Amino acid sequence: MFSVYGPGAEERITDEEWLERAGSDWIVLTKDEAIRRRPNEQAAIDRYRVRVFCLTSGGLTGEEQRDRILSNMNRIVQRSRQPGPYVCAIYAERLRQVWP
Repeated sequence: MFSVYGPGAEERITDEEWLERAGSDWIVLTKDEAIRRRPNEQAAIDRYRVRVFCLTSGGLTGEEQRDRILSNMNRIVQRSRQPGPYVCAIYAERLRQVWP
């Protein structure tokens, strides 16, 4: 967020705005698993064909988050080559599509 939108972006940019940008250029890595349950974000993920990968536990330490992402990096790269929209949960040793 900071490198694209500048300081304080997380407070002034709506999820729908950055999801639109993400749909054209990026994959999304997030620890906000609820992103798949909120209607506005679901609509943006669908509309902009966003590819989302989310950590499944908000209680993970930074090191545990890193380890989960790294242990699934090949799976994330392979899956990210497929067009969106989708949300995949990142578990310790696997990915699972959780939306749609």
